[in-house]
Amino acid sequence: MNAIDGGALAEVADTSDWGAFQSGILAPFVDFGVVWAVAWLVCIVAARLLSALPQWTRSSVTRRSSMNAKWIGGLITAIAAAGFVAAGAATSAAGPWLPLVWLGVGLLAVAGVLVLAFGMATTPWLKIVVVGSGGSTNDAWATEVAVRMRELNADNPSGRVERPDGSDLNELVTIADRTENWAVALVGGAMSMLLNLTPWRLEVTVFDAVSGVARLRRNGRIVEDAPLDLPAEPADREHPGELLVLSAAFAATTVAECYPDIIGFYNTREWLGLGLIGIARRTADDDLREQYIARAIQADPRSILVEFEDVYERYRTATDPQSLHDLLDRLEPMIHVAAVLAGRTVDAVHDARVRPWHVLDWEPKRDTDEARRRWRRVSTHPQPQLLLLRLLTYYTMTVRNWLMSGDAALASDSERLACTERAVGIVAEFVAVLDEIPARERAAAEEVLERMEQRAGLGLLLLLDDLEGLRGGEPDERFRDRRATAEAWRRAAMDSPEVEVKYSVACYQSRRIAAGRAELDAELADIVERLSGVCWVEEYRDLAITDPELIPLGREPAMRDAVLFDMQDGWQIDRFRTPRLPLEWAGVRRPEELAAPAVQHRVVQRSGLDESEVAALADAARILRAALEAELDFTGEGDDAEASARRARRERWARLRAARCLLDAERHSSRSLVAEHEDDPESIVDDVARAMFWVADDDELRAVGDYLGRLVELVREEMPSAPAAADDAAAADNAAAADDAGDRGAGPDRPAPQGTLVA
Repeated sequence: MNAIDGGALAEVADTSDWGAFQSGILAPFVDFGVVWAVAWLVCIVAARLLSALPQWTRSSVTRRSSMNAKWIGGLITAIAAAGFVAAGAATSAAGPWLPLVWLGVGLLAVAGVLVLAFGMATTPWLKIVVVGSGGSTNDAWATEVAVRMRELNADNPSGRVERPDGSDLNELVTIADRTENWAVALVGGAMSMLLNLTPWRLEVTVFDAVSGVARLRRNGRIVEDAPLDLPAEPADREHPGELLVLSAAFAATTVAECYPDIIGFYNTREWLGLGLIGIARRTADDDLREQYIARAIQADPRSILVEFEDVYERYRTATDPQSLHDLLDRLEPMIHVAAVLAGRTVDAVHDARVRPWHVLDWEPKRDTDEARRRWRRVSTHPQPQLLLLRLLTYYTMTVRNWLMSGDAALASDSERLACTERAVGIVAEFVAVLDEIPARERAAAEEVLERMEQRAGLGLLLLLDDLEGLRGGEPDERFRDRRATAEAWRRAAMDSPEVEVKYSVACYQSRRIAAGRAELDAELADIVERLSGVCWVEEYRDLAITDPELIPLGREPAMRDAVLFDMQDGWQIDRFRTPRLPLEWAGVRRPEELAAPAVQHRVVQRSGLDESEVAALADAARILRAALEAELDFTGEGDDAEASARRARRERWARLRAARCLLDAERHSSRSLVAEHEDDPESIVDDVARAMFWVADDDELRAVGDYLGRLVELVREEMPSAPAAADDAAAADNAAAADDAGDRGAGPDRPAPQGTLVA
């Protein structure tokens, strides 16, 4: 009985303790907490309503200021709500000071609401909605717009506008309707509306593959509408990729104008120019790319980004002295502009020949409000230095080639000395800029900067050696520190696995050999090994063949093996590479077989190619067959079996390269080849000799001349007249009709497989 009573008493005691905790601690905390939360929510709602006022967005503001305002405003309003609860709980204790307490709480709340409203109204967050021609939203296209926006100012990934989830990339973008869960979408939408998470909204409507419209809103009000019209037909009409690039450029540049610390657009004024060069970079067709770049120049002629794209496209294959000199003349003022935008000076280009479109509107001499505003923006928030570094890399590569090109402007020692001194000064500044890159920018592009350092080091050392040679071996003490830095980068370059660095090292070694600063036997094997690991990339192979720094070694057999294209068959010629699958479907094992009329007839029946296409391919096949059959006086080292086999392989490769030279880019038909050989044989001999031997000696040039004469004779013999061609085709039809009818199986209308096979 006593035990039962004790248990009951203990239970009563436990209940009393819980009641005391609930009434003394938990209940007041819940009461005060609910009141505090309601008071804070009232402040947030007030701030959200005030954020719709246009006064907040009449002037530009930094992203940091906007984000700080959000946090500070939220904190102040939270403190004001707590003060409201405290004042209500301590009314009797405040006594006569109660009105002042309420006044202080009210003023604190008003201040917090205003700061928070400013932060909400100026948040650099954007929501993207893309509507297709059918009227439905397309999240995949919205994602593509986001990706294109991130690419537009890729020079400064840390300076992009933010995304509400606070990702590491700090992008500007959120995608509409990212979840299909209705509850999550409801809560997310409510929070977005309450906190104004995305005050910017991009609405893109795609009408078709060539037209659309983009509308940009801020805090619900329309900022600007932009028609999206392509100046040329897109490569793919099924996907509006070009329109999405334009809409990304429109949104990014418009938003960036309101936030001076969103950088990476340099001096871009018009979104259309930026969008068009974005399209041009994605376009494989050369003619179409030129149209986009030309229209971009019209839209924004002062943009250095547009000019860079134009210069690169115009001079990307420049190898002759005049083109290289003109390229340097274009690059120097661009380096000056990029340096000013990045908050630096490059003294060596202060006297560069500036074009009218290079006038900087933010230079202090231009006394206008707009000029002063832009000058303050540049000086306070300089652009990333990556474009300046790209231009200096391009300059270093170009000036090295120009000094080796044999330009008449370098004929005298005094002229060469002056040009070399100028080049050394600019490339030394390149090394200085790289050496002083801030840690923040270096972290964003570490690998790119390492490659630039290694190439800059190689370039400066070569130019300093040239300068000392012109001065009789006298070193320039002004560049002692820069030389030490370049030496360290050169050592890193020698071990680099990067393709472009390997190529630069090979050029560096070749030039040292040509200048007598290194032994051929000691360096040649290393150069060949580097080029063998590089020239499998077609871009570098084509570059090496015309590179003035490699040409001095172009007659070495090992160098030819490393650089020239080891062609195995005619399918590696572009003219035959594209239609390879339908041709093989029709039973063509080698492209030269198309020269036979019976094969042509079979291809027309089975491949799905029309007669005009087959006729053009047959004409090219006649040139290929002549290239393989014409007599060629090909010489090589050694007479043993291994040397003979190696010579036979090289001869076949040379014949195929000759055919490729004559046929690629639709350079020749049979008739145009015969006509050009009659009118200008020296030009065509030089081109074919370069394709076959790279740097041909006199004996090889004579052999190529004789070979081309025999090749042209074979082509001329096989050129049918129009009536003869029709008779041959009719005879082929009669001869092969029975076999073709049996082989086709499904009949002549059976679709042929389409596609491209890269050999």
